[in-house]
Amino acid sequence: QFPGPTAFGYWDDLMIYSGTSQSVYYGTTGTAPNRNLVFEFYESHYGQSTQYYHFQIVFYENLPGVVDYLYFQASDGGVSATIGVQSSSAGSSITYTVNQANAVPVGTSATTSPTLILSFDTNTSTMTQTGRGGENNMNNNLPVNPMIDLTQKDWWFQHYQGCDKEPPAEGNYLELPAGGSFTVEIATNRAFTTFGHNRNFNGYFGGPQELEYTPWGCVSYPNLHTPNQTLAPGTVFAISYQNSIDKVTPENLVVFTVRYKTPWQRVTSYDVPKDLPPCPPGGCTCAWGWIPMGCGQPNMYMQGHKCIVTGSTSTKKLAAAKPPVYCENDRSKCVQGANQMIFYFQKDGNNVFNVPKMPTYNEVMGFSEGAQNDIFEDSNLGSIVG
Repeated sequence: QFPGPTAFGYWDDLMIYSGTSQSVYYGTTGTAPNRNLVFEFYESHYGQSTQYYHFQIVFYENLPGVVDYLYFQASDGGVSATIGVQSSSAGSSITYTVNQANAVPVGTSATTSPTLILSFDTNTSTMTQTGRGGENNMNNNLPVNPMIDLTQKDWWFQHYQGCDKEPPAEGNYLELPAGGSFTVEIATNRAFTTFGHNRNFNGYFGGPQELEYTPWGCVSYPNLHTPNQTLAPGTVFAISYQNSIDKVTPENLVVFTVRYKTPWQRVTSYDVPKDLPPCPPGGCTCAWGWIPMGCGQPNMYMQGHKCIVTGSTSTKKLAAAKPPVYCENDRSKCVQGANQMIFYFQKDGNNVFNVPKMPTYNEVMGFSEGAQNDIFEDSNLGSIVG
């Protein structure tokens, strides 16, 4: 028994092998009175050297009584582990699991983002998981998890995490003002946005405000995959005039706006083409996309949204989107008109192949910054692609 308050991140026979990078680390992030204390069990092992576990336990200075467990990778789902918190040997406790084989997702050594986050609040004796199943989880990073080496069925709108099956509440849309601009928050976790539970977290960056760097000069925390804002490649929004995500295809999902030098700061604005037509009843389906320029494992990001176009009387229709082409050194090769999002680094469904550098959303792949005003055909709205 443990006599005092105890956080059981993964209570099992964990061990560290000498002469390796495996260890238990700790440190603080942020500044008073908003510091975080992080304990990291990096590649801790149990049983034998081929079984591993990588997780963090995070305590918050401005959220006394709250503790988060972040699980990055594991070769076992918790068949012999206890996970939870307790106040004392005889006091109250919050238990997530005891000896449940599938309690924690089994990952791989390539996992760089948490596959599961558990948040325990001892003030209210409650525990929440990452935001699935209709949970209003303030500590949710599922929508921004990177994707690599997945089948198209799994990476398309993050099906492998169930994100395509969790639509927003009825009538809740991302509004796109035709000819104007819209503003979003880009962050590593909902907790770092105004949709979280603590406005003290809403800083310039969509994550910890004190940047941490790798030995080779890349920002690693928050993981922006770039040395600085100047080298941040760009992000996009694409739109499909389908109100059902099941009917969206690469050909009818058209990139309509690009913002260079993102992601970097939390609050980011994008421009909307003035001729973007109104959406059908039930709205459109949009997606946010990002291909990092490097600074870490190559991957891609695709996040779904329900959206509507406001203030438009346009009757133009979108052209069928074509795969973008690497054209940094030869502008004549750039795809004119409607472009698809970039699909790369996956098992199948890729639309970009054998490029000499990272295929990013900027001039490298022929994307101009701002509203994409050349994505239309000269015909009536009634025959929109899709």
